Amino acid sequence: MDLQEAVTQDPHNILEPTESVERSLTGSYLWVFREFRRWSIEENLPVYLVGGAIRDALLGYPVTDLDFSVEGDAVDLANTLASKMGANVISHSRFHTATLILNDVKVDLASARTERYPHPGDLPVVGMGPMSEDLQRRDFTINALALPLWQDDPSILDLCNGLHDLRIGNIRVLHNCSFIDDPTRLFRAVRYEQRFGFTMDSRTEELFNSAVQSHCVDLLSGDRVRHEFERIFSEIKKYLVLSRLSATGLLKSVMECLEFSRPANTDSRMDSIGAPDKRGFGPLVSVSCGLSGNERASFINRLNMPRDWASVVNDVGLLESCSNSLLRSDI
Repeated sequence: MDLQEAVTQDPHNILEPTESVERSLTGSYLWVFREFRRWSIEENLPVYLVGGAIRDALLGYPVTDLDFSVEGDAVDLANTLASKMGANVISHSRFHTATLILNDVKVDLASARTERYPHPGDLPVVGMGPMSEDLQRRDFTINALALPLWQDDPSILDLCNGLHDLRIGNIRVLHNCSFIDDPTRLFRAVRYEQRFGFTMDSRTEELFNSAVQSHCVDLLSGDRVRHEFERIFSEIKKYLVLSRLSATGLLKSVMECLEFSRPANTDSRMDSIGAPDKRGFGPLVSVSCGLSGNERASFINRLNMPRDWASVVNDVGLLESCSNSLLRSDI
């Protein structure tokens, strides 16, 4: 039985979840996971593997991001583990999180916590709490999964029916204010739809559409919006994601002038402006096509674009201007 069959046939009692995770890990990631598990068993510490790693392992995807959560002080635990593993630590005390850096692997460790959003679109106010509350603050049920590593024969902790939603291909929010609290979840929902071939359930889609129409994306800083575009550009199905953003109105909620229709010659346009698409700028070209000079400037400003992004957007305008001039001269 493969992992997808396991999810389909027995979504609430996945056989050997630890083995499922290990089969999806390679190299240093596998070593780090085993070290965390060994140490949590030896010290009887309530450390969990959480979120996307469990989701991807059960769907049969390779796991390249490890997120751990502990019922306790994550920063202290990270420092202890770093000394044992020879890793470096970057701490974020405000959010009770830390990042361990070991060779080519970055591992995130967070205290199980509660979150409160003072205003829509704000970063959350964080407090430590039990894992049961931590899971219920998450974006979607398919990410609200935890594997207790300190147990000898652990079962997946699933308080929100996330395994069921994995089985049927559902993207479902955990509460009605999810998109309003954190509008970046709008982009994430579309990315997951296209990456996994999932669909939003009817209630989530209603909340999605309502959030888009409320213009809550306006509350996000330029950097946060740009980071969402960066994540989209790194997707294998990036053009399908952009097409869906356009169809839902989410692209226009970033800026009214933005449209997306993938030109057949996207790659040749990249070659023409001397920017091989090593950093995924092809979709940026597609979104930038047809903008006026003022719109390009506004787009650059809205996303607080770094120099290389801004150069691509401006060069698209220059290329279009030259093309139009050539067409007029031919006439």
